[in-house]
This record gives sequence, C-alpha cells and structure tokens, in this order.
Amino acid sequence: MDDSAESCTVVLSRGEDGIVCAQVVEVPEAISQGDTPEEAKANVREALELAIEWRRAEGEAVPEPTEVSLGSLTLEAP
Repeated sequence: MDDSAESCTVVLSRGEDGIVCAQVVEVPEAISQGDTPEEAKANVREALELAIEWRRAEGEAVPEPTEVSLGSLTLEAP
C-alpha cells in the first residue's frame, strides 16, 4: 500500500463479549477493536497508519491492497 492507496480490506468479527475486532487483511498486525463496528473501523485506521509507519522504518515491505471475497459460513457444533 503506497501513499496513493485509498482502501484496504478490513475483516470485522464480534467476540463473545460483544466487542468488535477489526483486522486489516493486507497488514495483519494492524488490528484493533471497538464497542461498535464504526468504532472498530476508526480504531483500526490508526493501527494501520502505525503499522505502515513501523514497516517503513524497519525497511519492511508495505503490501498492495488485495481483492478478496468475503462470505459467511455457519457450522453446527457436533
């Protein structure tokens, strides 16, 4: 993701405690949480900025956004 990148893929999941976790697919260390999906997305934006800053400072690659398809899957417990 370079400076001109406008979007990335964020996966949201709700924990058993009701907290929403947000993680950037392209930069997995960019992870955060919030009480609502909106709060989690706002928090993960800051985490993404810090992760990219860290990667650049360490000479690590900053990946390009990827295109993924997300869906849901429900499994019954055995």
